[in-house]
Amino acid sequence: MRYVDGRLTVDFNTRQVLVDGSLAKLTALEFKLLAYLIQNAERVITKQEFFEKVWEDKFTSDGTLNVHIREIRKVIEKDPGDPEYILTVWGDGYRFTGGNQ
Repeated sequence: MRYVDGRLTVDFNTRQVLVDGSLAKLTALEFKLLAYLIQNAERVITKQEFFEKVWEDKFTSDGTLNVHIREIRKVIEKDPGDPEYILTVWGDGYRFTGGNQ
């Protein structure tokens, strides 16, 4: 299974991420977070859901999740400060938009 748009390609089988055709580096956990976001595109994923479904640890802190999301944005976003793919839903969590804001 793959996610492909004009800029981002994510291959779920090989766990490879390409940005503008170049191989991008994500940690295993960052890849799992990105994959979960893509598989649930356009739906708000709460922080609690990330902890339960991706981390499998209900006691991870919000700050830890925020750092990982920030690192993913640095890799896949044109402008991590103004993201197009991973949007913050204040007070709830995050939503993957597929780059279509």
